[in-house]
Amino acid sequence: MPVRPIPSTASYDPFQAYNTTPLADFCGLSPGQMHQLLFHPLEPGGVVQLRAEAPNEVLDQLPFLRLTEAFLRLLHREGGIRLTPLGALPLKYLRELYALGFILEPGVERGIHKLHREIDSLALTTLHQTTRLAGLAWPGPAGAGPAAAHQKRQPATGRQPAPGALAVGAAHLYRPLPVGLA
Repeated sequence: MPVRPIPSTASYDPFQAYNTTPLADFCGLSPGQMHQLLFHPLEPGGVVQLRAEAPNEVLDQLPFLRLTEAFLRLLHREGGIRLTPLGALPLKYLRELYALGFILEPGVERGIHKLHREIDSLALTTLHQTTRLAGLAWPGPAGAGPAAAHQKRQPATGRQPAPGALAVGAAHLYRPLPVGLA
């Protein structure tokens, strides 16, 4: 039985046509652009383009960046913050940051619940995690850097801690990196 030759690539490709056609479900983006946006959002030539330089006037209008700046100033002012036994920010500092009014929580503002813990405010929880993940501040002993904070502590017994165990105690502080925000 003779084998039919594969048509040349110059012919019509229905998959290519579909992947390059803008769709209303994707707000005018094509399936190819949606794939790029979901899986490679910051690559050169992608749908999202970040500016290398943004004017300070624009950055000053972003509430989360202002909250981050205030948190880093607080860390420098205090010289570090002792976290709660579960590794959260203490209530005193949560209330101070929330009172600045950069990002308000509807439930707190309407009186549905009060700000008692870090998880009561999505903005403050996100602030804590993003500053830690970005390396702007880290939990750990005084004088240790982000690399040392990620190493597991050895208990006094010499055994390895259980997987997922939190290191708590006197060495559980939140320290700022030395940047010029003080």
